[in-house]
Amino acid sequence: MEAGLRLPHFSIDPSRFLTEAEICLLLEKAVLAGKGFSMVRIGDGENAVLAQGILLSIEEIRQVPWRSSPAYCGIALPDFQARDELAEAVSRADLVGVLFQRECEAWAPMTEKLFDAWQIRPKRLCYAFVNRTLPSHPAFARLLLNRDVLLVGNAMPRLAPLLERELSCHVVDVIGISRFTEIPRILERAEDADFQIALISAGANAVILAEKLARFKNAVAIDFGHAADWLINGEIKLARPGTGAEKDWSRRR
Repeated sequence: MEAGLRLPHFSIDPSRFLTEAEICLLLEKAVLAGKGFSMVRIGDGENAVLAQGILLSIEEIRQVPWRSSPAYCGIALPDFQARDELAEAVSRADLVGVLFQRECEAWAPMTEKLFDAWQIRPKRLCYAFVNRTLPSHPAFARLLLNRDVLLVGNAMPRLAPLLERELSCHVVDVIGISRFTEIPRILERAEDADFQIALISAGANAVILAEKLARFKNAVAIDFGHAADWLINGEIKLARPGTGAEKDWSRRR
């Protein structure tokens, strides 16, 4: 893009969102081709990180309730290095989940303003909370069935046995993360792991990790978010291989 040339205003249109079946088709094609594919999601936490020095002044950052703790989204504020890496990751991602709700300024309105400010134009869009429904979709079971999987996140030690039992996943490693500064350690550890799919539950850090793992490891890397917790506590259920996953997939090839 030429210096000074601005892209048209970015507007979130839910009619452009990919469905669960369409998402799974893209993920499965990437796995079969051995190509990297990153699926990331942007919520209010990611918006706050991206907004530092762009839409939020230092004084406004100090008013963010969770600013001093990485527990909310994995990144304590202010952190301009995290901001820049997050913006780069979203720009490079293959699929970006966003909120469409406008009742709160920190949701869709802020995402639109930030994507304009950073000149981010996602290749594809889906709903940010698709992680609530995706694990229960038959094609997602087909995607994970018998695959080599890397799990990143503090809830993952409890998710691993469930994936192994219900979908015969081979969990190659489980790596915890609490803050942004741990990303280099995780990437170094993942370097020696042989996996096809990475599920990452690490707040805003999952966005950065998903893009990097997809690019450097030629893996499908999914920002899984609270889906790990919901599966562990039974709030949502994994589709089973015997619930029509193969039939569902054959119709979409």
